[in-house]
Amino acid sequence: MLGYGNGFVFSKQSCLFMVVVSTAMLAGLSLITSHTKAYAQSQNCTIVSDNNKPIVCDKSSGTMVLNINRGGKEIKIDMSGHSGKEAVKITGSGTNIMTTKSLKFTVTGAVKGSGPVIKVEKGGKLMLHEGVEVDVTGVTGMKKVIMVDGGMLMVDKQLTGVEGVQVKGGMIVLGDGVKKVVGGRSEGWGGSGVEFIGTGGTLMMMGDVTFEGVTEGININGGGSGGAANVMGMGMGLEKTTMTVKNSGSGVVGIKVQDTGKINATVMGLKIVGSGKGVVMGGTGKGTLMLNMVEISGFEKGVEATAGTLKMMGESKITFKEGGTGLEVKGGASATMMGGKIVGSGTGSKGVVMESEGVLMLTNVDISNVGGSGSNGKYGVKMTGGTVVMMGGSIMGFATGVEASKGTLKMMGGSTITVKENGTGLSVSGKASATMMGAVIKGTDGKGYGVKMTGGTVEMDKVGILQVEKGVEVTNGTVTMMGTTIMVKSGAGNGNYGVGVGVSGGAVSMMGGSIMVKSGAGNGNYGVGVGVSGGSAELMKVMIMGEGGTGVYMGSTETLKMMGVGISGFEKGVSASKGTLVMNMGSITVKSGVGNGNYGVGVWGTADATLMGTEIKGKGTGYGVNGQGTGVIMEGGTVKMDGVKISKVEKGVSVSNGRLVMKGGEIKGMGTGYGVIMGGGTVTMMDKVWISNVEKGVEAMGTGTLKMMGNSTIIFTGDYGV
Repeated sequence: MLGYGNGFVFSKQSCLFMVVVSTAMLAGLSLITSHTKAYAQSQNCTIVSDNNKPIVCDKSSGTMVLNINRGGKEIKIDMSGHSGKEAVKITGSGTNIMTTKSLKFTVTGAVKGSGPVIKVEKGGKLMLHEGVEVDVTGVTGMKKVIMVDGGMLMVDKQLTGVEGVQVKGGMIVLGDGVKKVVGGRSEGWGGSGVEFIGTGGTLMMMGDVTFEGVTEGININGGGSGGAANVMGMGMGLEKTTMTVKNSGSGVVGIKVQDTGKINATVMGLKIVGSGKGVVMGGTGKGTLMLNMVEISGFEKGVEATAGTLKMMGESKITFKEGGTGLEVKGGASATMMGGKIVGSGTGSKGVVMESEGVLMLTNVDISNVGGSGSNGKYGVKMTGGTVVMMGGSIMGFATGVEASKGTLKMMGGSTITVKENGTGLSVSGKASATMMGAVIKGTDGKGYGVKMTGGTVEMDKVGILQVEKGVEVTNGTVTMMGTTIMVKSGAGNGNYGVGVGVSGGAVSMMGGSIMVKSGAGNGNYGVGVGVSGGSAELMKVMIMGEGGTGVYMGSTETLKMMGVGISGFEKGVSASKGTLVMNMGSITVKSGVGNGNYGVGVWGTADATLMGTEIKGKGTGYGVNGQGTGVIMEGGTVKMDGVKISKVEKGVSVSNGRLVMKGGEIKGMGTGYGVIMGGGTVTMMDKVWISNVEKGVEAMGTGTLKMMGNSTIIFTGDYGV
């Protein structure tokens, strides 16, 4: 059994459905109007005349009104010779006892008590229609508690001196006249307002109730092989019954479930208000706690589950304080939330924390932080273990939408993350695994990151990443994207450039989909579609579009492969300075420009580039392929072109260093410019290279080497072909 201290305790299996509960309630209420049966006294029942004995009412009492023979309101009970007994006991089927005026029970006796002051056993019913006061200071160890052990207790007015109600099966109905339950920590009672023990019971609150001076408003301490504990607010219409928990100390809990078996607890139709923790599901058992149409407000931590299974539904809502946590799942617990909202308020807030080895499922749940500008919440969802499945719903107002460092994350069904200011939509690190299907990550001001990855694996299928400055940034781990759309924007000011996919380590694969880079205002605010400075990347049938800047940059010592990739709208189509670049098929459309600024493919340093069947088109000026460097060719840098078509550029191929090998393909000018111009390095035209509609076919200067062989053709309009 738990330490006592709850106002009420429930512990026996009870009916879950409201229609059944309502029937039971009506049955209890009907007792008020039933005719008084013949009186049969069992012991001081029901007209109390002997102050030396406890009151015991059994089935022989029938339906009676409890009163005192000398008038007044005080009933004195001497417990001498009755050690360990209750001062008042209602027992047996058909025993229906009620009070119609305010009574005070004063209990004395030179004995040591251990039980509650009032006990209602199985089959018995006690209806307190007026206020009741209890004074047990004269008996050492007697609990200032009313216990319902399989029976039924109905309270219409205030209880005074009662530190809690304990339920061990049966039902308690708190009428709307019960405004307050004042707890305490007398001997044998731990500080709860209502406590369920054993296998459950039912508590119904007809009106708003404040629990004061308690460690927990309601404590459900279940065990054994099963049972059901039900807590229900019976507010009118759509209004919830408000349960307020107050305690001057720290660590107060609204509702606490300590399961040692397989208890099933249900909380329905309540608004739980207070500080500390709203609802806690713990213990060592494998039971279930269901929160249906429940609102939890004002706590540092809304809901915590450390064992068993937590289920939230019925548009339940958690609102928590600045720096707090909405929902936390840890230990071996699993949790499900269907619909509803989790709302934080200010800096440092965490919407959901998943540290369990179990499973957390969020279906159409909206997680948000309502702090003002500059007061972002910390995480929408933070996971360090287990499995998190999100279907639909949204996350917004946090510095990081979802952070996963361990475990498995699945987002699907139109889940949306809104990135605030310089935040991050999804952050994956360590050994975490994340899968996104049909989800959307979007910014609000063209800043921040869509996906930031420093480890683990990420799979994205038909994901949209929009209105951020950096779409996907990978420094380690493996990323696979299929049919994903990325739209980034370069920020305002100098040097704030957008990057669609940035790879500095790990491996990235992108199949289908598109990348759009929009330029920002200010100097140097160019964009990069795909930038690889470390690690490797593979792109298949991806459309990369821009408004200036660079389409693809390769600066890694590893490999970048592109197949059927379309690049357009950039000043620089593809730029490579290190590693291996392979471009098979696909096309590059060069944005108009002057001088050396615009080109289709630029190769520097030690890069090794191979272009096969690629089409490069310009707008009339600029370079088709521009290979530059100082001494790099001697380090093995090469460009191989096989079946490449270059058109509508001022200079088809310009080489100042390195080694270029051309096989097949075509360079078609606009009646001016050059086909091939070289000032160094080595150019080899092997077979069937077609150069036409240029002013000068091939111009070789400096110390370079030009080799022409096979059936190449030059058709020129100027002074010379070579």
